[in-house]
Amino acid sequence: MSSDDTSTGQGPKLGEICWLEIPVLDSARAIAFYTAIFDWECDARGVPGPLPTIKQIDFFRKGSLNGAFATVDPKDLAKTTEEHSPSKQSVIASFAVPNVQETLDKVEKAGGKVLV
Repeated sequence: MSSDDTSTGQGPKLGEICWLEIPVLDSARAIAFYTAIFDWECDARGVPGPLPTIKQIDFFRKGSLNGAFATVDPKDLAKTTEEHSPSKQSVIASFAVPNVQETLDKVEKAGGKVLV
């Protein structure tokens, strides 16, 4: 994304969340809840998950925010007291930035960690 993209009014602005992935145990329940609360537009067709720990993905959008509900088994849901584990699913928020590497460098300089 170039800085020009943020000035056209299309898509998220620099620093805004542009993708949000929420792990859920029941996608129909999550779709009903977030639609009722935030009026999100949800596509309940469901597609197979990209990882063995994700059963299916249901997409949603609201304005410039796009995302997905990732249906998982309870055992694959991250707990707040656990260390980061690639085999556990937790909320993933992606932010709009002009340059990924420069932003990751800033994250590390500010004391953050890059986990892949």
